[in-house]
Amino acid sequence: MTTRKNQNSILVLATLGVYLGLVLVGATPQILAQAAMTKQFNVKDEVEVKDDLDKKPDPTKKELDDAIEAYSDRIEEFVKNLKKLHSIEEFSSNWDTFDSEQTTFSPCPETGTLRSTEKSGHIDRWLVPVITEANFISEHFTWLADCLPFDGFPNRTHASSSGIKLRYDKAELLHELSIKLKSEERSRSLYTGLLAAFAEFKVEENVDYELNKLLLKHTSMTVSGDQVFIITRLPRAGLDSLL
Repeated sequence: MTTRKNQNSILVLATLGVYLGLVLVGATPQILAQAAMTKQFNVKDEVEVKDDLDKKPDPTKKELDDAIEAYSDRIEEFVKNLKKLHSIEEFSSNWDTFDSEQTTFSPCPETGTLRSTEKSGHIDRWLVPVITEANFISEHFTWLADCLPFDGFPNRTHASSSGIKLRYDKAELLHELSIKLKSEERSRSLYTGLLAAFAEFKVEENVDYELNKLLLKHTSMTVSGDQVFIITRLPRAGLDSLL
């Protein structure tokens, strides 16, 4: 009941503001009526959308378990693709390096349209498709993020975002996934849930068991402010043994 009263107050104030503004510039009664009604419906739509965004449910235990499994699959695929390039002598841990970042935004409410921003230095042409494929992980994790103000979509004022950082500097291979929330409290809640799912995660026997075990051994989670990070740091020696 309180929420409905607040919304009605917003509608009345917004409509009154528009009406008085048009009166000052000498609008006709017909225009005044139409403008008032139009603004009322627009404000009502905005309030309802905000309510929908605020009511986003927390992920279930199964969804968190699936998220950890998806991360494991993606990091495994990334390393295997590097291994394939190494087998045809198109990637060398001695000479090649790369540094890439991508953030993916998903509109709220979802429309199926995504937008990405990228930042990277020079990447060897053989590595480009491997990096591009690995960057898709950011698209698959936007659903865990909160809807925050974003003006990058037409007719949408909010978006959820996830980022991926990939780097190899001859010392280590870095694979860092970030998920942005609307507050430190929200990020710590998601971190706690993902950490519990990670602790219970079991590598299935029908996958590359040893590779997965090694990658998960070098994977950790952290929370910083309003972001949760899942980070895999594979030392040069570990990467060399895999290649």
